Amino acid sequence: MSHISPDHFREHFIHASQGTVAEGARLTIEVITDTTHPQSQDVLLENIEIMKS
Repeated sequence: MSHISPDHFREHFIHASQGTVAEGARLTIEVITDTTHPQSQDVLLENIEIMKS
């Protein structure tokens, strides 16, 4: 199983996105708890939306 929690992922994202267009982005994290699901061990980035201000 992946050893990264949603909170840990969020912390890394916040740090890595500083000074980029992704800074301040809202993250929606879905955790798959069904260990038989084929993607249960993966961390997937499914979508990025960038809005002009």
